[in-house]
Amino acid sequence: MYPPLERPGLAALDPLAELEYAIDELAEVDHREVSGHERRTRLMRLQRLQNRVDAERLRLVEVADRSGDALAVGAVNTKAWLHHECGLAKGAAGRDVRAARRLQEFPAWTAAYAAGSVNRGHVDVLVKAATSERVEQFAEHETLLLKQATHLGPDDFARVVSRACEVIDADRGPNEARDQIERRRLHLSETMDGMGVLDGLFDPESTLVLNQALEHFMALDPNQPGEKRPISQHRADAAVSMARYALATSEPSQDKSRRGRPDVLVTADLHRLAADKTDLIAAIRDEVRQVGRLSTETLLRLTCDANISRVLTAGTSEILDVGRQTRTIPPAIWRALVARDGGCTTPGCTAPLWACEVHHITHWAHGGETNLANTELKCWRHHRNHHEGKGHDPPRA
Repeated sequence: MYPPLERPGLAALDPLAELEYAIDELAEVDHREVSGHERRTRLMRLQRLQNRVDAERLRLVEVADRSGDALAVGAVNTKAWLHHECGLAKGAAGRDVRAARRLQEFPAWTAAYAAGSVNRGHVDVLVKAATSERVEQFAEHETLLLKQATHLGPDDFARVVSRACEVIDADRGPNEARDQIERRRLHLSETMDGMGVLDGLFDPESTLVLNQALEHFMALDPNQPGEKRPISQHRADAAVSMARYALATSEPSQDKSRRGRPDVLVTADLHRLAADKTDLIAAIRDEVRQVGRLSTETLLRLTCDANISRVLTAGTSEILDVGRQTRTIPPAIWRALVARDGGCTTPGCTAPLWACEVHHITHWAHGGETNLANTELKCWRHHRNHHEGKGHDPPRA
């Protein structure tokens, strides 16, 4: 369809240089000048070429891995080298090494990938399923699986492979269950902006239990009228509610405090605070300014109902006093609020008591008192929405 490119000095170019030249030429093409049909055709051709290039890349990864090229330059392994030198994420680097190694067991798949007949999604499904316990059975039926892959997208192919795994694993009995339990894991890591990334793998029984628990806590916290909360956010809120419930219903600590409340440490330098004004919120803001994660409203919410300790210093090194931990909400007021409000006071909210926190209607940092008239119960989600949401909840009747 396209005439061959006239490449100057073709004999002097290596294959990668030819590829780079072709990509440079393609980048000069104005795709707006052709019809929609032509653009769709180009997309399909490019996708096929991408499959072929990735197949060649994995072939190179396998040779380099087998030859120990990464070790020769001081890297721990090929995965680490791909991560540091090629800029791949650790997970992607690991998948590349596993795929490159496993494809050696499937020559027909390797050829089909090199021809662009299957894509990386198909390959990843095969590699994930063809564990060391199943590789012989998968290799025996390689042609049949490849035929299915060339007619199905990766998602549909994954369902075919899942069924194949069920048949293969039928004779393994408890061995498969033990293997799945050994593979279980859960990671909770923090991003640079303080967000948490949760990643895990659970055996089928645990997965069922978690799903049932999430569905239960999602049902306890339905969307309010007019609220457009995506299912992913609803599920995330349910996971946090599960943790809050565990903290709220656990055995009380020795000081009889309620579990799950934040502990706030305030470090105040007397040299930097005015003698007649020690604004606690300003002190906290000063302490966390370099972190850059907590807004004023977030701090107001956290300190509505928190355990607060203070440290007074003179300069950066001399500690003058370490104050005892104080509770902004005394137990007597909490019990009175439980008796009066019974749960979240936001109209229409049915959140249970264990999901509630104490909210200062006028925050104590702004002169509000900690008494029944100036406090009310709010579930943690509506408490967050009141401080950090788009608008405040309607006042209590």
